[in-house]
Amino acid sequence: MRDQSDNVPGPWVLFAPIKKQRAKLLIEKCTELGAGLFAPVLSERTESGSVSGCLGSATASDNSLEKLAFQAREAAEQSERLTVPCVVPCLSDVEASANVNLWDVKELLKQWGTTEASGKGRILMVCRERGTGSSIPIMTALENNARHSMDSAKVAFFIGPEGGWSPEEEQLFDSYASESPQSVMNVSLGGSVLRAETAAIISIGAWALQSGH
Repeated sequence: MRDQSDNVPGPWVLFAPIKKQRAKLLIEKCTELGAGLFAPVLSERTESGSVSGCLGSATASDNSLEKLAFQAREAAEQSERLTVPCVVPCLSDVEASANVNLWDVKELLKQWGTTEASGKGRILMVCRERGTGSSIPIMTALENNARHSMDSAKVAFFIGPEGGWSPEEEQLFDSYASESPQSVMNVSLGGSVLRAETAAIISIGAWALQSGH
């Protein structure tokens, strides 16, 4: 079994930090379903307690990011995967330590598609509540992507915080999806308001079903 820190394959899960136990569930189930990388991204409504829950403190005894990486390894072994997904604090350097500054929504959208580390060649599917904005059903989005991409795994799902995306973030998503539809797309997971871990699991599960993974 090997880590996927080099040339990370598989779909990515980018998520606003959530509480530790829920983050562990997100990592575990999405790993079982085939996720290749996990990275927290700050949003306007991210709670400070959720950030420390995901990343921990600067002390070695409280490095929650390493604990999440261990969760990914355990889940990979349980599901008999040959590779272990990366759990990184920042997409600009998959080898970074937990002591780096997390990207926020604006930085992610600004950097998206500029380098391999920040999603070059991957489409960013922003999961929106109740199909707001220019969202299309996630299965439709995945089917469209598979028809136009040589690799259906070249996708990243962006999961919002507990309080949902802010109005400013919603406008940013609509703007980038309109200007760069080959790089950013708004997708709907249905009519219900979902917890972050549920949204992530549904997203990766939809990809697994569509791709036959």
